[in-house]
Amino acid sequence: MAQVSKVPVRKEVYLRVFEVFVSTISRLKDKKDIVVFLNEFFTPTEKIMFVKRFAIPILYEKGYTYRDISSVLKVSTATVSRVIIFYNLSDEFRELIKKFLEEEKTKKFLLDLGDIIASAAGVSGAKASSWFALKKEIKKKKARNNVF
Repeated sequence: MAQVSKVPVRKEVYLRVFEVFVSTISRLKDKKDIVVFLNEFFTPTEKIMFVKRFAIPILYEKGYTYRDISSVLKVSTATVSRVIIFYNLSDEFRELIKKFLEEEKTKKFLLDLGDIIASAAGVSGAKASSWFALKKEIKKKKARNNVF
């Protein structure tokens, strides 16, 4: 568990630093820059905690049970319960997760559509290798996107 100092920072200082932190994150547009930022500011343990807490409501929305989530993410059912309680109390958090899931469904739909087109366009001869390569690439992307 991450350690927090027992001596609290003044509220106005915390709010200003948090504002700068959020402003900095909101300016990051490139995936590489985001990774660099996260790697510089979070310890490996903090990143793991953050990722697991983000994954819990996603798995919950996909119909996983608390026990399944606990098993998949290697967290306690108490942690799952606590995150889901906060998730259910926050309209903004729920909207964020639902947007993520909608984008995921859209990606899946487009990859499925590409797979169907690549399969239906099975031609022979010199052009066959291009369609085979496309189908193989779509299969790889589906596997990468099917994390949850």
